[in-house]
Amino acid sequence: MTKFVNFAVRFSPNLGDGLIAECLAYGIRAQVPAAEVVSVDLAGRTYYGAKTLRNRQLALQVLKRLPGQVRTSLVANRLEKALATLAPTWNGLVAGADGVIIGGGQLFSDADLNFPLKVAQAVRSARYNDVPVAVYGVGVSRNWSSRGAQLFGELKSVEVPFIGVRDQGSMEAWNAQLAELKTPKPELTRDPGLLAAECYGPGRMTGTIGVGVTAQDVLAYHSDAAVAGAAQGIRSYLAGVVTELARRGHRVTLFCNGATEDRRTLALVADSPQVKALIQHRRVLVAPHPETPEELAHTVSSFRAVLSHRLHACIVAYAYRIPAVGLSWDKKVQSFFESVGRQAYLGMSDGLSAADTASLVERSLSDSISQNAHQRVVDEAKEGISRLLAAFKGASTGQRAHANSLHAESA
Repeated sequence: MTKFVNFAVRFSPNLGDGLIAECLAYGIRAQVPAAEVVSVDLAGRTYYGAKTLRNRQLALQVLKRLPGQVRTSLVANRLEKALATLAPTWNGLVAGADGVIIGGGQLFSDADLNFPLKVAQAVRSARYNDVPVAVYGVGVSRNWSSRGAQLFGELKSVEVPFIGVRDQGSMEAWNAQLAELKTPKPELTRDPGLLAAECYGPGRMTGTIGVGVTAQDVLAYHSDAAVAGAAQGIRSYLAGVVTELARRGHRVTLFCNGATEDRRTLALVADSPQVKALIQHRRVLVAPHPETPEELAHTVSSFRAVLSHRLHACIVAYAYRIPAVGLSWDKKVQSFFESVGRQAYLGMSDGLSAADTASLVERSLSDSISQNAHQRVVDEAKEGISRLLAAFKGASTGQRAHANSLHAESA
């Protein structure tokens, strides 16, 4: 049997990350039905709802206020201890694998050495077992510290048959920060989340406009672009958007991607006087909080349009051919919309008004995603996985017992 181990953020409270992992596993098994795909969470979580950090929202607020060097030292110290504990488990999971996959998601980003330390440990587990490592469908940020670059550079210690990044900006960032890893050259690969419609199937239609809610602290801590709506406060901004859409005759559903801090913010938006009145009159609904990626996909697929800061709310919407308006905070949102030719539906200003946002949503509704363009993008997502599998097929590290099994199973 062919075995792949995917290191990602499988059980993140932001279910968009788990959705990537599940869709990647689906895409691999669609092409190699007998493949075993083991998903390993880089934070050590083993189920949805697992918590690795208590009072995350408070912790983010505190960390944001600390001097950079102090913050990085605190985070790195805690992580290194946790990863040392996880190492034997990861070594065991990788044993006998035909390949390790690091991806997808914005994993090659250096916020206080978080992902550099985790990715380095995954690479060490592959090296321990003499297994090749591919990078797939990842986002790459231009924020690596010298220590972060050194940790990501541990990829040079293993065979790397394939590097796939999800947008042109990520490719440029990779080449600028890890130039020594020239072979193979990075290739563009679509986000696996674009396979969500095939992976999960449709949910029950509500015919409403889905307004995604994300906590401002999360956006501010990780942002590398203007946070749309931040000038007036995200809660006030979203409450204003919901009210404006309802005033124009649209029914709206508030939803989130599942993270605890997003749920809290959603409750505050719903409790604002103008939105509360609309909820009482059934002009605004509140979606049940998703507990799994499948529930998130079914929530998003029930809408006729989506508005969200969260990238994977927008990616899942595209997977179901639902018009989406992306709200900026990270360049990855802009990169995705540009890659599918929907950049006209980006809200890029921190001072974006509720009225302008509502108009953007309405324009997106009148500009449907063409079936041909959609099929091309989905086919590109599948083709990227084909290239990944072909690269592993040609890998020749060590004495791996299953070196030829992929060829046999897919012939």
